[in-house]
Amino acid sequence: MSLKRTISTLPLITLTLLLAAQPSLSATKVYKKVMPDGSVSYSDEAQDGAEVLSVEPVPTVPAFKVPQSEAKPKIDAVEQPKNFYASLTILSPEHDTAFNSGSGTVEVRFKNNPSLIRGHKYKIFLDSHLLAEQTENSFITSNVDRGTHQLSVHIVDQVGRVLKSTTNTFTLHRPVIRKQSKQ
Repeated sequence: MSLKRTISTLPLITLTLLLAAQPSLSATKVYKKVMPDGSVSYSDEAQDGAEVLSVEPVPTVPAFKVPQSEAKPKIDAVEQPKNFYASLTILSPEHDTAFNSGSGTVEVRFKNNPSLIRGHKYKIFLDSHLLAEQTENSFITSNVDRGTHQLSVHIVDQVGRVLKSTTNTFTLHRPVIRKQSKQ
């Protein structure tokens, strides 16, 4: 055999050996053995009395990577800066006022400038407890206990960010019915 022919067949032989050594590209040997109790055992290691099975490689398709998206929540209105609303004022009850209400009913009214835009809403709190989330600028609550309370109104955007807020304090007086003692 000439040296020229040996050099030209060397890459072919190397490639053949590499492909034969790849377990995923060649048939895999599996050994099947039937036990005395009738159960069947399969193994990749040779055993006495085992039948040799040749398992052809299973065609596979490599998985592809799904690109990670940094999805932002869909916002209907144009995103506004935090200082978009020039003012937010609670009209009723007025700040630092006291009033009587037998049933504990409190009418809350407020205004803002500019008007509330689409997608934004008001959150109304009494003593840090959420009373309502709405788009109207008035709200009536009842059975408020007597005493001094803190009323807060927030304007929030679609994702819950507070854009403007205001707080008033008021005192509610409610009559107390006392039992008269028997004489």
